[in-house]
Amino acid sequence: MLSDQDIEILLNKEIVIYPYRPEKDLTPVGYNLNPGDFVFSITHKCLIKTTSNLEGNKVFKIKRHDTVLILTQEAVWVSQKIGGTFHSKVGVVSLGFGHISTTLDPGWAGPLLISLNNPTDIELELPAEKSFVTLIFYKVRKPALRNHDNSPSRVDLIEPISKQVSFNHSNNKSKYFNFTNRKDALLEQNQAQFIVASRKIIADPLAYNEFKEKFKELSKNSNRYILKGLKVNARKDFLNSIFFWTLIVFEVFLCLILLLKLTSGWFILVYPLDLTINLIDTSGFFAIIAILISCLQLTVNMKQK
Repeated sequence: MLSDQDIEILLNKEIVIYPYRPEKDLTPVGYNLNPGDFVFSITHKCLIKTTSNLEGNKVFKIKRHDTVLILTQEAVWVSQKIGGTFHSKVGVVSLGFGHISTTLDPGWAGPLLISLNNPTDIELELPAEKSFVTLIFYKVRKPALRNHDNSPSRVDLIEPISKQVSFNHSNNKSKYFNFTNRKDALLEQNQAQFIVASRKIIADPLAYNEFKEKFKELSKNSNRYILKGLKVNARKDFLNSIFFWTLIVFEVFLCLILLLKLTSGWFILVYPLDLTINLIDTSGFFAIIAILISCLQLTVNMKQK
């Protein structure tokens, strides 16, 4: 589980949230999400507009036994190393709404469409200007390789963008520096597929068109921040790859030094190398072994990651 400090450290590297309002929505163990303008009733097949209650606050009035789809104000991207879970806020549940419990798979990119249920026999009011769900982030021990198993017909419709969006370690240097346009196209393609999949449960044409426009607008505004996060993540992986192979070369060099020290006197070495080997005493020999072991441990850890 990531704390607020962890989220701040990973922001725009492994996690992108747009718009990001830490003073209002960052919590000690997650980030609060706010309802957008699109709230769709599954039961009545219509959009729910904001109204003012008796206290003058803007609310969405959710009829009894109704389930609504809420498009969040925020768009989120996470790398293949980050996952998440959604949890209802106590203030929302205390109003009578059902619990929200679903997952954010690694690799998701875009706005979020979350379902909320009114299981009571009375009409409930959902505050339009307050957060209603908390997203908690987790760092997985190993990057996810499998795609999601969410069907487009599920009411939460939280479909990740798949592993294609994350940086592929097999890419070469030229692909790394030219990946922006490719990733931008992938984002647009997958977000377009998400919009098409949403058509299966948003049956009303007017509601669907409004959802499509709001989703596109939020995606357009957030994609440049998502791409920035992808670039930072790719650059980090590229530099880690360079460091990994440099470490391998260094380990080979240390092994060669140890081998020459052990076999000194068996072969005739050139002057500088022979002098260097002879200068290594017993303490230096064991120090090199200790350094080699540390490097090998670091290599194994990096390989596992």
